[in-house]
Amino acid sequence: MPGFLKLPTHSAIINWDELVQANSNLPTVAHNPHFFPFFSGFLSLSPYYFILKENDVAVGLFPIVKTGNQFISMPHFSYGGIFWLLKRRFEEENIIQQIISGIEQEKLEAGFYTLDISGCKNEKFPTGKIEIRGETPFFGNIFSEKTRHFISLKKTKEAQLESFSSNLRRKINKAERNGIEIKNGKDELLDDFVNVYQKNMHKLGSPAFGKSFFRALLEIPGANASIYIACYFNKPVGAAFCLSYFGFTENVWFSTISKYNNLYPAYLLHWKMIEGAIIQKKKIYSFGRSTTSSGVHEFKKQWQAEEKPLYFSNSKPEIFNLKNQKWLTKIWKLLPPFVVNNVGPIVAKRIY
Repeated sequence: MPGFLKLPTHSAIINWDELVQANSNLPTVAHNPHFFPFFSGFLSLSPYYFILKENDVAVGLFPIVKTGNQFISMPHFSYGGIFWLLKRRFEEENIIQQIISGIEQEKLEAGFYTLDISGCKNEKFPTGKIEIRGETPFFGNIFSEKTRHFISLKKTKEAQLESFSSNLRRKINKAERNGIEIKNGKDELLDDFVNVYQKNMHKLGSPAFGKSFFRALLEIPGANASIYIACYFNKPVGAAFCLSYFGFTENVWFSTISKYNNLYPAYLLHWKMIEGAIIQKKKIYSFGRSTTSSGVHEFKKQWQAEEKPLYFSNSKPEIFNLKNQKWLTKIWKLLPPFVVNNVGPIVAKRIY
């Protein structure tokens, strides 16, 4: 495969955005190049963003991040892999392996690169482990317990509401009648978001990101980050953190306080995020991922969204994964809040 050509970061991001904007398909928020400083700076990882070319014509975009001895596309998100600008004519698994081999052999520093893939041959194999996330399985070592849900958005909120079942509309209206109010903003709502989010994650037995993690995302202009808070008599009882990239909006982190769920705050929260996406002329609203057949999965089915399995594909067998240790979940639930709120963010940043 021909060599990598390193690009200046600022102009590469502009070029990447222009290629996406000119394409009829939509990439996910995980393909947003504006996260480069978040990965390289705040998380101290090594992100690589490749503009793939064939005979000097851009055919695909591929982001991947090195986390220790493994490469993930993309950590902390549900998606990754190659976003094809033209109809795929190449073996994606082979191309990814060749790219990682090139990174390892040439000891590439983090950054943006162009790469001509027309000469890609099945010759080199990377030594590091690779994980690719998305709707296509690769490699053979696959974790597939997650499902994603997308809604293709209507042009108006009235048309969108009309597309929902009467029972779903009833629950959205019931939340408003119950006194649930939705606030939308950024930094001014960060404390409320983190308090609800961390409380819910503790109840679930999972380490939660800290305030600095979300503040770092809010500070990236191209991330288009936004916070939604559901309040009951000014008390935050639900919270969501949204990211957008061109026509794609995703509710990436979402939590509610369970004892208030009978007031239907989750329904109004999602509706206000969908409504906001329509106002911004987005095309897709993503509910994010959930465990297949879980209660959250069943909740999302009510929105008549397109449902597809998500695959976390690994180039090597999984030896140990902290996320799969159920006994740790039981212990985490028993720890006092001041411990999990201080230790959790340190752990969560390393669970990719």
